[in-house]
Amino acid sequence: MRRFFALWLIVAVLLATYGTATAAPPAQSTAPELRALWVDAFHDGFKTAAQTDQLIADAERAGVNALVIQVRRRADSYYRDSREPSAVDLAPGYDALADVIGKAHARGIAVHAWVTTLPVWKDGYNNPDRNHIWYSHGSAATGRANWLTWRDDGKQGDCAGANNCSYYLDPGHPDAADYLLNTLLHLVTQYNFDGLQLDYLRYPGPRFGYNPTSLARFLSESGRTTAPAADDAQWLTWRRDQVTKLMKRLYLNILARKPQMQVSLAAIAWGDAPTNGDWTTSAAYSRVLQDWHGWLDRGYLDWVLVMNYQGEANADQRQFYRRWVDWLRAAHGDGRAAVGIGAWQNTAAENIAQLRYVTDAPGLLGTALYSYAIPATTSRNDFLDQLGREVWNIRAAVPAVARPNAGLGFVLGKYQVDGTPRANVGVRLSAPGENDLFGTTDGSGVFGWVGVAPGQWTVSADGGATQTVAVQSGSVVHTALHVVTGPVFVAAPPDPAFVALWERTDRAVANGSVARSWLWGPQAYATAREAYAQAPGGERVVQYWDKSRMEVTNPAAARAALWFVTNGLLVRELVSGALQVGDGQTVQRTASALPIGGNADDATLGPSYNDFAGIASLNNDRRALNLSGATVTATINEVGSIGQNAALAGYTVSYADYNETLGHNIPNVFRDFQRSLPLDWVFVLGYPITEPYWTRYRVGNEVRDVLVQLYERRTLTYTPANSAAYKVEMGNVGQHYFRWRYNAAPWER
Repeated sequence: MRRFFALWLIVAVLLATYGTATAAPPAQSTAPELRALWVDAFHDGFKTAAQTDQLIADAERAGVNALVIQVRRRADSYYRDSREPSAVDLAPGYDALADVIGKAHARGIAVHAWVTTLPVWKDGYNNPDRNHIWYSHGSAATGRANWLTWRDDGKQGDCAGANNCSYYLDPGHPDAADYLLNTLLHLVTQYNFDGLQLDYLRYPGPRFGYNPTSLARFLSESGRTTAPAADDAQWLTWRRDQVTKLMKRLYLNILARKPQMQVSLAAIAWGDAPTNGDWTTSAAYSRVLQDWHGWLDRGYLDWVLVMNYQGEANADQRQFYRRWVDWLRAAHGDGRAAVGIGAWQNTAAENIAQLRYVTDAPGLLGTALYSYAIPATTSRNDFLDQLGREVWNIRAAVPAVARPNAGLGFVLGKYQVDGTPRANVGVRLSAPGENDLFGTTDGSGVFGWVGVAPGQWTVSADGGATQTVAVQSGSVVHTALHVVTGPVFVAAPPDPAFVALWERTDRAVANGSVARSWLWGPQAYATAREAYAQAPGGERVVQYWDKSRMEVTNPAAARAALWFVTNGLLVRELVSGALQVGDGQTVQRTASALPIGGNADDATLGPSYNDFAGIASLNNDRRALNLSGATVTATINEVGSIGQNAALAGYTVSYADYNETLGHNIPNVFRDFQRSLPLDWVFVLGYPITEPYWTRYRVGNEVRDVLVQLYERRTLTYTPANSAAYKVEMGNVGQHYFRWRYNAAPWER
């Protein structure tokens, strides 16, 4: 098998300190040692229940104590609860990851989810699901919507020949980085595996990184005006920094959700070990801009599995293999590095020789064989039997990997100006008696530090924004820095009509005589004067509630009229980013990225307002067909992709009315709720601007199916798991809008 093919298949594994409940490992009588098999998705091995049964049996007889399962290959998934399309070669309805976890844990075998991170497509690969990001952000996409890394000559693929190109996301594109983060966080939170293995977290080569959005960022940040050459030192450093910042961001976010989960990397080790020990001469650092040696030293991941794929029969490669192992022992002999063996190119005896070169001396975690599909050039079954009989015959536990930052904490933050993330902004972390820590924001405005001493620290950014954070041992503290240059909150006394309207509508909810969602909320939390061109003096009085905002634009109008107090078109503004400052007058801002439902701080499940920008009727467009009588099974995911899930028909929600004004269907559960309101539903909600869609949000600690529909003024959600009176609720649009407009909720200001 050719070497370039092997490199495409690379992957990795492992972990140790389990944050999840697994079966007790088999009895052991030798020191802990990693003994792993990579199980790739390019071959069969776990794509049906029968294959998984055979895999577990084979692993057990070989003495394997960890399986590294490729659950993401090219922006597809071998697990059901995914925000990406299912792989086309997975048995229909089969959740491979869940089955492997259950069966392996029952036998005391650890499971590590291996994900290829940046590769998303390849010539000859075909996934017909239009939700695959290739169709919206692949080579045909233009402008910022194109997320692929480009070569210096304008080509978008890493090509080994005609019609043999692989396509990668560009780590310097903020939207691509955000997408990858949210995809992996969803995986981490939904499944009970033992560790996450990141693969292909790098550029394809030194000529890549020229995505127009990424290149524009570099030119803006460097002050240069023309595209640099591929070997330009400043450009190489900038691109290497993009990969490093993405690695650190992934690590801190995963740590924040599952503190005990170990994060590892499939690390490049092409050719010989670093010349004279100089890391910067390695292919990883100089060619693909993957500074994994530095990441390990700085604590941006827990351990590495170095893909030391060398043929034992080749004299040069045999020496390369041993020099890499020796370098690893010298540089990372603290038990945070393991050796991956390219077993497919060796005989059984040659593989055993490479295994023993690692295990005969201390300091390394152990070994992993690539791969289960082809573990040797000789008979697979004979080799697995030989491993279990001669090499791994005495059982061993997976080693516990000790973090070098034990007793220290972590900080993760985001810097925004008027709600827009800002890249390459200098940030500082300082505390009395401690050395200041410095960094810069990435393309999404994200920054962070690892290994921070517990205590009170001050985060500050260029531009003057500061915040105090309490760092605790072993946990990640979140911080958000906002600079406001747009609307400024100006407090004002309320209009008496606000109280009168609340008394007419929500007093009954407050005293318990009516059981339903609040129309406004239990109490107002902010009253202000806001600019509005048609109001007297160019300002009107507004009052913010959980569910919406009350407004008096013309205080001289008939005070008893229903529309004397109006209810702003807040949802339209949040979706479009067009902040209304007068009749037909707006100020364009970035649309809100806040989730519409579920936990306010969890953007990994369910859509946010900006995810509806491409499907909402914002200009009397995007009308839907009249579907009255049909069952609602349409879905929307965390990035606004529309799909169908026939299983949701079990909730018996149907399209009941069709509103002609903007052309959208209203489901029976929302129609019935509208009829129960104490005021005209159009006054309360406005007209629907989207269809109803099923999605999934985290509510407290539970993930639930939720039906959501956006109206001009409010959002409605239907949660079947709620009690009868509260299945339909108003979204917290008032809270969301205030935070979007003023960059912080009143209780945070």
